[in-house]
Amino acid sequence: MGEGEEGEEKFVDPLRDYADFVLMRDQVRFLRTLPRRELRQLMREVPAGGSFAAILRNVIAVLALDRQQLVVTPELAKQFQQECFADGRMVQEVREKVLDLAGQHLAAAVGGEAVRGRLGAAVVAEIEELEKASGGDLGELLLVSYEEE
Repeated sequence: MGEGEEGEEKFVDPLRDYADFVLMRDQVRFLRTLPRRELRQLMREVPAGGSFAAILRNVIAVLALDRQQLVVTPELAKQFQQECFADGRMVQEVREKVLDLAGQHLAAAVGGEAVRGRLGAAVVAEIEELEKASGGDLGELLLVSYEEE
């Protein structure tokens, strides 16, 4: 039994809900591969409501900019947009670097070729989302910390 959107109890159908379970399991596996200290700092500094996709977009941004921290400041979000996107696309060299680094990380940290494939596809999907939004403010798609350092 699980909890529905409005807090009421609902039955979980193992067959119907299996794909959702697999997706969530893959996401948790990926999150466990991120540096704990950095992930905790990100969760502390960013307003509630962040999603796995938003965390993944932060990972893409920091890989693109050769950063170690998952926390993205407004300045870093602006730099990411200015240096890594042109004409509605991620700069090809940056895209190749991000996909290569993400692939290396997944190969080293996540077991199972199918899981790595699904997570790799999620990285590509989030790059495409960033590209679609690159004409606007990418900071709106990232988990940005506005706290003073």
